[in-house]
Amino acid sequence: MKSVPLTAEQIETLDALASGVIPADAKDRGVAGMSVGQSLARKIQTDPNGSVYVEAIEFAVSKAKASFGKAVGSLDPAPVEALLVIVRDRYPGLFKLLRAEACAIYLSQPSTWERIGFPGPSIEKGGYPEFDQRPGPIK
Repeated sequence: MKSVPLTAEQIETLDALASGVIPADAKDRGVAGMSVGQSLARKIQTDPNGSVYVEAIEFAVSKAKASFGKAVGSLDPAPVEALLVIVRDRYPGLFKLLRAEACAIYLSQPSTWERIGFPGPSIEKGGYPEFDQRPGPIK
């Protein structure tokens, strides 16, 4: 299997696009700073379809420069969202991978668990003691 190297700009592009999937809001920073781009780069580098993903990333890079005059990593949230729609429609495989990885990384964070009212893994506790009760309101 041939490894597909990604450049720093491509990894930054993946990070920026992931931040469009789960953006910052008043409650938290979304996936900003969670290195989603690095995680995706590792997966893409060993994926048999890695060259297709790289083509899609390069499309996003060139589309951002042509449409907004900036690198993807320099865009504000609204243009990133618009770019994501274009990438989703043209390269659904990359969009699916991007969305899955962003969600997996975001939902693996204890701070996210706290935000959504998830008490965390129960394996150490032998299960949740109130599993048979209706959950309370989310804070």
